[in-house]
Amino acid sequence: MKYFRLIVLLILSGLLIGGFGDSSASSSAAAVDLNAGDYDPTSPIRKEAVTHIHVQCSPGTCAEIRMGSGQFGSSIHSRGMQNSDGDRLAYNLYTDSSHATVWGDGTNGSSFVPLMGTGSPQSFAVYLVVPAGQSVRSGQYTDTVTISVSLDDGGSHTSYLNVKANVPSVFKILQ
Repeated sequence: MKYFRLIVLLILSGLLIGGFGDSSASSSAAAVDLNAGDYDPTSPIRKEAVTHIHVQCSPGTCAEIRMGSGQFGSSIHSRGMQNSDGDRLAYNLYTDSSHATVWGDGTNGSSFVPLMGTGSPQSFAVYLVVPAGQSVRSGQYTDTVTISVSLDDGGSHTSYLNVKANVPSVFKILQ
């Protein structure tokens, strides 16, 4: 049986968060935050943020990086953060800075990101867009998206992306 070595490093602001070992061994998962900061429901400008996932695979190892719909999303194209009152703030994740390609699992028009291992860390940007003009109450909005790295030998490793936004009370929409 051919074994592939995969080390997944999730780095945010230069901080090493975690990693994985051989694809045949058990793995641990680490969380990474993608914080949109303050969202202003009255602004006509969408909110954007970016983070990077760094993946290191053995040379010649083929893998795919896939993203789930999140805890509060009904589909890849309908992701949402939620506050403690159950209010929902829509957002999506993209593979490109022009926000043309939704990062998903390859279904329903979304795309996953393929990679060929080089033995060195490879960086993949994750672009967040929160559409403008959403009528939401103040509070902390969060979601957790599953990141799956699928290897060509059938193994896979899972980690999580914690998406966050804040709607300060100064921006509160009167209901």
